[in-house]
Amino acid sequence: MTLLRVGAYLHLVSAILVTGYALFWVVMAVTLGREEPADAKRLLGVVRSSRWPPAGPLRLPLPVIGWGILVTLAATGLLLASLYPDGVAGIARPGGPWGSAMMVKLALFAVMLAGQVGITLRPSAALAFLNSVAAIGILYFSALLRH
Repeated sequence: MTLLRVGAYLHLVSAILVTGYALFWVVMAVTLGREEPADAKRLLGVVRSSRWPPAGPLRLPLPVIGWGILVTLAATGLLLASLYPDGVAGIARPGGPWGSAMMVKLALFAVMLAGQVGITLRPSAALAFLNSVAAIGILYFSALLRH
């Protein structure tokens, strides 16, 4: 298998994982939103500090898993961009082979990074919804890219 195919596979799997991760936070925010506001905030903090997987030697807090997925997405995205003729510099050029869809996708990724900082420090329903909208927007604009 070529480096391009391995990179594309890892990027696609990471996109699926980050979308699931974002939707997990939405489910938690909606479910806990039925509680009293103070309890909901406290319980979102409990979810933030919960460890995954539930058993085993390597149990990581949920935000650390989210950061791992986002770093993998960024690394594989840079790898894929570097394998195309225009390289990494070409993806940021309006009118380039990927057009403005890539610029919107990168802006949404920056929004998702900012949302992940918030979830890492103090999760809230607003941040959960922000990240899920950014993740779904990234998927939408990815589908618009010419490959």
